Amino acid sequence: MSIRKKAWRNLMLASINEGLEQNIFGLDSGSGPTANAPSYEFSIAGLPVIAHAFDIGFDEIRINAIVSLYDQRTDLVLAGNITSFWFGDAVATGWLERRTGKWLQTSSPLFRCRREVSQLLANVTVKPNGYLAEGKFFL
Repeated sequence: MSIRKKAWRNLMLASINEGLEQNIFGLDSGSGPTANAPSYEFSIAGLPVIAHAFDIGFDEIRINAIVSLYDQRTDLVLAGNITSFWFGDAVATGWLERRTGKWLQTSSPLFRCRREVSQLLANVTVKPNGYLAEGKFFL
């Protein structure tokens, strides 16, 4: 697996684990997040992360995560199009499947990351907490 893919996966797994830990959402259908779910903060590899999870239907959750947010406006993480370095040192989006199984969908990840941060994120060990680290992508 490439450094880039490992970095994205570790950031997504950490974001999912933290959302579960903070009770923002659960792994079962209908267990959040609510329409007004808050953004949540944590750190990975010593770097600050702000994430937001929201229901996208079909029991899937979309998660946006920004590492080292440049602007302290936390509403930026709510943006559906967090695709540039204008937001932070890394921006990522992923989807958590919960209907046909429980896994991080790993096809076509959205990820922009500075090289030095990518290496830091790739070197962290993050284990999924009650779900699989990868699975089929549904469109």
